[in-house]
Amino acid sequence: MVERSASDAALLASIRERVHATLLVLLIALRPLVWDGDPTQPANLAYLVLAVIAVSVVVIEGWAGSVSSWRWTFSGALFALIVAALIPACVRSPLPMEGGALWLMLAVHLGLAFYLMQALPGRERLAFAALAAGLVGEVLVAHGQRLWVLPGMAAASANGEFAAIETVGGDLAERIANGGVYGTFTLANTFAAYLVLVVPPLLVSAWTRSADRWSRAVVTLAAGLAAWSFVGASSKGAVLAIAIASSMGWVIVRRDRWRWLPLALVAVALSALALRPALWEPMQASTRVRAGYWLGASTLIAERPIAGHGIGAFPTLAPAAMPLWA
Repeated sequence: MVERSASDAALLASIRERVHATLLVLLIALRPLVWDGDPTQPANLAYLVLAVIAVSVVVIEGWAGSVSSWRWTFSGALFALIVAALIPACVRSPLPMEGGALWLMLAVHLGLAFYLMQALPGRERLAFAALAAGLVGEVLVAHGQRLWVLPGMAAASANGEFAAIETVGGDLAERIANGGVYGTFTLANTFAAYLVLVVPPLLVSAWTRSADRWSRAVVTLAAGLAAWSFVGASSKGAVLAIAIASSMGWVIVRRDRWRWLPLALVAVALSALALRPALWEPMQASTRVRAGYWLGASTLIAERPIAGHGIGAFPTLAPAAMPLWA
């Protein structure tokens, strides 16, 4: 009887391990691959269902006594309070369904973070492999866009096929001509931000922990391809973020006379832009659109600084709040 109980316990532990391993790989590897900016898309909804299943698994394990204690952080608790505080914003949203979908997505991702905190310890190498797999998938999609999709869009734009949706300032044509790859994301900036967040931790993990040489080779190759994709994304915001982060790190780490080198480089860059206005030309359309967004957002914030206009209200209200030149 005792042997049978031990055998049943071992079988249950094996099943739990396989379930968590499968969920961990799917949740980490698929997150970037199923996101296109619309929370109501079937692929994203399926991912959210998968996340709910994962959270349900650990909750059931806790109810059954299989979890001795929950792992949590103060930052996670603070984010949970913020998500809860956004519930009234769903009610005030001019598009309640979309606002509710965005709020639900935030709540589910909070639950996903909770699940990862419970499931990740002891499975770090598996999570590392899943993160690398997701990166490779994104990079392959991006290279396909760079080789085939973007040239096709440029040809269609040259033939006037996008004339009906072109803006007064020619922003669409400018983005097609100077814009970059975006992977499975809606915007190149989002894709570049993903690369900035994922590639450095992968490289650090591969070269500072006890990873085998094949893992290091694969990650290094993927990082190289990702760097090419990053250049192809043409994301000025991501480049600026890297420059700021690198400069801050340099100033913090260095203690010699070269500590303030980033400030000198910033001064040189600003001087070059002031002396050569032509350097701004590739960024004018993009800068104009962003400035319009910021001014429109500031106008809407000033109208309701406390209560706000509701989740998802900006696309509906922004056209009336943004300046005409944006």
